[in-house]
Amino acid sequence: MNSRLLGRFVRTGMQKNKKTLIPFLIAGAMTVMSFYILQSLAYCPYIYADHKEAFYGAQTIAILLGMSSQIVAFFAILFLLYANQFLMKGRKKEMGLYGVLGMSGKNITEILFAETCLHALICMTAGIGVGTFLNKLMLLVLYKVIGQQPVSGLFFSGVAWKNTVILFAIIFAACLIYNIRSIQVGNPIHTITSAGESEGAMNAG
Repeated sequence: MNSRLLGRFVRTGMQKNKKTLIPFLIAGAMTVMSFYILQSLAYCPYIYADHKEAFYGAQTIAILLGMSSQIVAFFAILFLLYANQFLMKGRKKEMGLYGVLGMSGKNITEILFAETCLHALICMTAGIGVGTFLNKLMLLVLYKVIGQQPVSGLFFSGVAWKNTVILFAIIFAACLIYNIRSIQVGNPIHTITSAGESEGAMNAG
């Protein structure tokens, strides 16, 4: 599939499913932002870096921030995988129709891959971008609470950025694997049938 046609399918899919996709992207970006802020503060030189405390008790605070980021990571995995599963329930019939109309499994996989990459890019760019600025605000709040003089300058943590990208790249890769398996690209009729059964069960409930 050429890039122009692929882009058209991706845009069409996002427009058709914007009612569920937009909340998913917002929630994803906020999850990225939360994890990045905690990671950034944990590795912030204004708190603790190179085994040096910026103030008394800074090492303990850095450890607690690191632990908090791991808790956020755990819930991010559960939340985004569940949200992605809910998002795909409404798309099974759409993907099944692509197969019925003659689109190959490879083409459908390419669409899902492009969509997932775009979703990951949006969430991570927005989350890290906003988190970089809110990180300074959270640092000022922390300094205010512990009675320290505020610091100047905007800090960007390369370690926090790397950890955030790796974590959410893995999460979205898992979402992609689930999406490909759930629509059963080799059996579009079964995909449409299962989508109808899911809708019927939801309506009955």
